Amino acid sequence: MEHKAGALKQNWSSAGLSLLEWATLVTVDLAVPAAYLSAVSGHEPVLVTDRTWTLYSSPDGPTHFLGIGWHRDPGEGIADISYVNIVPEGPENGTYIAYAITNETPYNAFYEIYNKVEDSRTDIEWNRKTMEGCVRAPGLLGDSDWHCWNGDLEDTPCP
Repeated sequence: MEHKAGALKQNWSSAGLSLLEWATLVTVDLAVPAAYLSAVSGHEPVLVTDRTWTLYSSPDGPTHFLGIGWHRDPGEGIADISYVNIVPEGPENGTYIAYAITNETPYNAFYEIYNKVEDSRTDIEWNRKTMEGCVRAPGLLGDSDWHCWNGDLEDTPCP
């Protein structure tokens, strides 16, 4: 398939649109404090490879709100983080977004987004170096096929 200036970038745009809702939620609705870990003088630094956190809805009415899980293996160069809605008996309980850096080929990073209310899942995979990638989003794209883009973020047939 020959690509010209102005070629469609629908597949890449669809992947970005899927992430926009979550990015807005995390940025606007949540104030997630950054954790800063440092070694105290005279102590050996601790190699942290996994952590979990639970965020609550408010200090006045502490209800579970968001579960966060984070793992990494510095030796392998892999890591992942997930955010899960854990509001008890909430209709969106179980909705999540997960991000990972892997050693897989041809794509070595991914997002997985699940919307429990709509019972829909979006998968986005890409190569962090070449920026080539693909998205599968039945609720957004109307089918369960993978839709790919090249290094210029232009739609291309999937390999």
